[in-house]
Amino acid sequence: MNKADDKDLIQKSFKKVEELQIKNHDSQVPLFLEYFRNRRVDSGTLSFLETVLMDLERIFWTIDDTLDLQYDNSKELYLYNEIVKFVSFVLLMDKILTKQFADKRDLLSSLIGKKILAERILDAIKITLKPLVNIPYNEALLSRRFKKLNSDHELIKFIKENQLNKAQNLKVYAAVSEAICKKNVKLDLFLYARAIQLIRNDIEDVGEDRRHDNNNIVLLLRRRFRSRNKINSLLITTAKEMYRYIEGNCDENTSFLKEFAKAEIQKIRNLLNTQHR
Repeated sequence: MNKADDKDLIQKSFKKVEELQIKNHDSQVPLFLEYFRNRRVDSGTLSFLETVLMDLERIFWTIDDTLDLQYDNSKELYLYNEIVKFVSFVLLMDKILTKQFADKRDLLSSLIGKKILAERILDAIKITLKPLVNIPYNEALLSRRFKKLNSDHELIKFIKENQLNKAQNLKVYAAVSEAICKKNVKLDLFLYARAIQLIRNDIEDVGEDRRHDNNNIVLLLRRRFRSRNKINSLLITTAKEMYRYIEGNCDENTSFLKEFAKAEIQKIRNLLNTQHR
């Protein structure tokens, strides 16, 4: 295979995989860009942040799709997915190092003992990988707990913890964003907003018969309860509780998350009403 063939294969892989990713995933990058735009981060830094987060997100999605067995029935798509995963990692490293060597001020700061940009970003990724590794372990613990829960209060708390556990990759987004923009992120608000969105995702996955996720909250509840009304009530009540947390803790820089969460709850209502017919 020559260089032209390699390039064609990479382009084809990205085209095929990105078409499926857009359909199956919700990008979190716009939320972080909106936050840092509100924090008055300059356009050049925002542009760099966007490209880094998009590469990082693409890597996460390729991993998620492998774990969710999305391509088990297609060796070709599985290969494309692995190519996209590897090339995205190379692109991510290339962007970081290119930015590093272009920023003379950052290189000079290393002479006086300060960490340079590449170190800050890689440290951020390394430190926040542990929560990602723990997601399956936490899922197993939550699954065992679920069998012992009875009251609505306990079940709502469980739903919240289950969805927040699945949102842990946002810790990497936040840490990398902080390393690039040098401003703190109100991570808990992003996690709660994402957890609400993940309730909607779980409902959609059941509706479209994508049932590879063992911790799909809708399927877990259906194994315990026959009443769709009870299940729907638990899901809506949990989403509204998480919305109230966002509402009570957001400021002028994060108020857009309140509107985002409200829109997701409306989508949840619409899906539940449609599936209940």
